[in-house]
Amino acid sequence: MEAIDVDTHVNRVESLKLGIAAKEKARDRAQVRLLELHETIRDGRQPDGNDIAQALLADGKLPPIPDDLAREKDQLVVGIGALNRQINDGYLPLRRPWDKLRQEMGQAGEPLLDDLYRQAQEAIAQVEQIYATVVSLSLIMQTGKIDALRRLSGTMLAGGREFRRFFEFATPIEVDQTILALNDLPALKAMRRQIRETVDPPSQLQMDRDGL
Repeated sequence: MEAIDVDTHVNRVESLKLGIAAKEKARDRAQVRLLELHETIRDGRQPDGNDIAQALLADGKLPPIPDDLAREKDQLVVGIGALNRQINDGYLPLRRPWDKLRQEMGQAGEPLLDDLYRQAQEAIAQVEQIYATVVSLSLIMQTGKIDALRRLSGTMLAGGREFRRFFEFATPIEVDQTILALNDLPALKAMRRQIRETVDPPSQLQMDRDGL
């Protein structure tokens, strides 16, 4: 990630900002000129009374507004509208100015992410083993620690199964051989209990029913 050319991304953002600033400056100048034209045209529509009287005596027509002023006003209105659209479009990439840099960082960080995925998968397998073990032991043991471990590991697995398209979850979960060996104990024979070789993964409904 240290080899990424950050200057390219910084310069791109600065270029966007400069482009927007130039267009805003041009728009502001145009708006000042447009206001001047409005005033000039308005004044032309309110000429001196004597001039109006003279025009009426001559041919009954008022002095026309110069066409070049009206055309300039129309051009300014269109140009200001285009500048506003360009300015708005220019701000869009500045809402998330570092997306391209973050994408490049993500590509460079793939090895790190792959290692984290591997660790997460190993952690899932460990939680699955804890769950399978405590579920099996709950058949032959009665203690608060068993319940806490079962609920904790069960909740983690039930919620985590939403990410099945990213990680592998065992179905069913195999019980460790050292736990299965407890089936030979006299206590289990006396209770007529048998630890199964596999345990079904927990569901969120099951966890909710257990009071979580």
